[in-house]
Amino acid sequence: MYSLLPTIGALYFAVTGIFVLLRDKTTSANLIFFFLCLTTFFWQFTWAILFQTQNPELAFELIKLGYLFILFLPTTLYHFLVKMAKRKNEEKFVYLSYGVCGLLALTLIFSDLFVKGHYEYFWGYYPKAGILHPIHVIQTMVVVTRGLYVAYSAIASSTALHKKQLQYCVASLFIYFIAAVDYLCNYGFEFYPPGIVFIIIALGIMAYSMTRYQLLDISVVLTDKLARVFALIGVGTIYIFGYFFYRKFLPQDNDLISLGLGLSFLALAAPAFMKIQKEIQTIPSRIFPKRYIYAEACEALNKRLDKIFSLNKLFSFLDNFFSVVMKVSLEEIYICNQRNEKTMIAWNIEHEKVSSSKLMSLQTLRQLKSDGTAVVYNTGDQRYRSVFQEHPSGAAVLCYEQDHLIGVFFIGLPTASIEYTYNDNRLLDKLARQVAPVLYRALAHHKVLDYLEESQKNASLVNLVNEYNHEIKGPLSILHSYATHPSLADEHTLRKLIIKQVDRTSDILDTMLNIAQGRHKRNPQPVDLNRIIKQALKLFPITFADIDLQLGQNLNRITGDKDDLHILFINLLKNTVEALHKAQVESDLDFESKITIKTRNIKDSVLIELSDSGIGIPENEIDQIWDIGYSKRNTGQGSGGIGLSVVKRIVEEHDGTIAVFNNPTQGVTFRMTFPMITIHSTQPEDTVK
Repeated sequence: MYSLLPTIGALYFAVTGIFVLLRDKTTSANLIFFFLCLTTFFWQFTWAILFQTQNPELAFELIKLGYLFILFLPTTLYHFLVKMAKRKNEEKFVYLSYGVCGLLALTLIFSDLFVKGHYEYFWGYYPKAGILHPIHVIQTMVVVTRGLYVAYSAIASSTALHKKQLQYCVASLFIYFIAAVDYLCNYGFEFYPPGIVFIIIALGIMAYSMTRYQLLDISVVLTDKLARVFALIGVGTIYIFGYFFYRKFLPQDNDLISLGLGLSFLALAAPAFMKIQKEIQTIPSRIFPKRYIYAEACEALNKRLDKIFSLNKLFSFLDNFFSVVMKVSLEEIYICNQRNEKTMIAWNIEHEKVSSSKLMSLQTLRQLKSDGTAVVYNTGDQRYRSVFQEHPSGAAVLCYEQDHLIGVFFIGLPTASIEYTYNDNRLLDKLARQVAPVLYRALAHHKVLDYLEESQKNASLVNLVNEYNHEIKGPLSILHSYATHPSLADEHTLRKLIIKQVDRTSDILDTMLNIAQGRHKRNPQPVDLNRIIKQALKLFPITFADIDLQLGQNLNRITGDKDDLHILFINLLKNTVEALHKAQVESDLDFESKITIKTRNIKDSVLIELSDSGIGIPENEIDQIWDIGYSKRNTGQGSGGIGLSVVKRIVEEHDGTIAVFNNPTQGVTFRMTFPMITIHSTQPEDTVK
């Protein structure tokens, strides 16, 4: 009777350990768990025999054999927790503990210092503690406490799924620790040792976490054969109950009734058998539902990635893969900035181009790269808290190519879930590694396309010059001829000729300039000028001058082309910065470098004023600032001196007006107006200083 409980416990651990080992023999955590189960099995099986024996000498041998496994049990449990917590630096203490166990095992085998006989209790023989036994008790308390600390401390920095696994490990270990009450029986306290009950409960918690949270990469799958066996057992059980019911309550002398009942059972059991088998086989999928089959998802990933060469096709595929397969949203995409590979730049998948105004901060980039992992999860870890405050999401998938980070995808949490499953973790890790070479290839492809586009643009400019070379030389030749031979015409005729040919040359140059500036097909849409100004400041950051933004609340939108308006404000800012720089270099005055930008609604227009604190423009030159070459001529800097002419052209193409005037005190102000539309900004802009 007293051997029944340890026998049940031994069988329970044997079945669990063998099942885990057969599911995966290569994972170290699985192997350690198997040895944990095996050690517990031999301990309890030996105790089951011990409680039945009447021979004192055999009892003492069984005690030594059983305690040989008990010695290593706490350290094996500690080792398992270290593996689950992924704390490699803790393994040296594990091996040290194994060494202590080995020394105690030698004293157990070759002396009575560890166990010095046995007690004879009401349930049978039980080991009596020797002088070295307290060392084992202290060691057990130390390693179990240390294991609890390691597992608990690992929870804070773990993924959502791993955190849940560790929580179950800690809970099961607490219950396992209660089994230490059995040690009291080694010191003369006579009560039936209840430790196996707590150990079975602890194993039950681990078994649940194995199936529910894939603690040891264990998934519950019922094969056809196994489901058929369960169905057969079910049908057989029904038949046995029916048979006993028949023998108990129905008359036994009527063979016709017996035959009819037997045939009826067969008629009902035959079609029900297959249905019961199918129902049994679907139990695991109903208890532990899956959004996708991991193997099929990997196959789809590999099959499609090999055929992708462009960035946008890659991102479109990933967007579809995340949403359809994993039920996760792709929220942000960042790729390596090819001009400065130390920065990450956003990609706008809708417009199929780089979002130059959105750069990842260097702090975020450093934090993401700190561990070199493929996936960083939003688990409340202090190291990544600022990352996910700046980029709210469930995880960041990092793509590395030869230890160089080339892409980051921020994704949300699975639909109707607060955590990623074990398969999600595996798939995201595989996806990061599989996508990395494809992303690297697509980036190279994108770089080649950019180079070809630039080369084509340069070739177009050469062709343009060649095409208009003769056109320009024509009027110049005429002027040269008349200038060298004044007798060809009188003064009046010569003046008219010069004016005509100069106008003709000017028209040709204007045409060339328009083509060279690449006038593209515009995309007019409602535009928030407050946002355009902020984006322009990001694209053209200003460091040596203070920026005072006084952006109006609820600024009306205008109809315009975002790209052209970006160019407008960048050129205007560039011109202002160059003017301030010139003022600092050439002026003896001590003044504060400051740029003020104001926006507000006026009647049916939107007004923008950009002022600086420089030395202003000579009054006799104000009308000349729009001329091509003015900024180059007066600052010795700039890009060919066409910046302000481009600004004026863009303003006029948006049906706006632009004027410039010197401020009463110092500096200059550019004032622009654009006709507004009736749609109001949905995001009121705050005044930023």
